[in-house]
Formats: sequence, structure tokens, C-alpha cells
Amino acid sequence: MHDPTEGGLATGLHEIARCSKVGMIIWKDQINLFPECETLCREFSLDPLGVIASGALIIIADSSQSENIINALIQNSIPCSKIGQVIEKDLIIKDGFKEYPLPIFEADEITKIFK
Repeated sequence: MHDPTEGGLATGLHEIARCSKVGMIIWKDQINLFPECETLCREFSLDPLGVIASGALIIIADSSQSENIINALIQNSIPCSKIGQVIEKDLIIKDGFKEYPLPIFEADEITKIFK
């Protein structure tokens, strides 16, 4: 498990992959975003993958346990979804039929608002 607060989801996934020496495929359409986040990111031209993710938790688990974990969290009113899978190397975002490298953010996207 990893807390992706500072630097957002993309930074958290990069940190996990680097420490674990693995890659990942992330399904963009499975990432839960609050409507407020989508609105603010659109308004300020921020990438939601790189904004502060306070209150979020990344859980990496054996795929055979995914459904059990998701169901337990949902039963406790904790929204969650399976957003990807671990692979041997590379960090890839799959967006429909497009695939591209998971972005790296040198600073949290939210800092753009204060410049």
C-alpha cells in the first residue's frame, strides 16, 4: 500500500514501480475522479494524474484477491476500483486504444496555480 498524497497518483505509481522493480499498465478510464477534481483540473489546465491525492491509497495485491479487496472496501463505503496491473517493465497508461508512458511530474500539478 502507498499513500499518493504529494505528487498525485502518477508519482505514487512511479515510486511503487521503482522500489518494486516492476512496470504497470494503468487503465485511465478506471481511475476514480471526484467531479470537483475534474472541474478544477479543467479550469486550471492541470493533469489529474499529477495533483495532490489526499485521502487516496494505492493498494497493490495479487490479482486473485482484487475482487475481495474491492468488495470489502465498497461494503465499508470506501470508493475504489481496479485501475491496472503489474507487468515486467515500463509504466503505461492505456486510454481507449491509445497507450503512452505514465507521466512524471517534477512538482505537484497544483503548484502551477500559485506561480
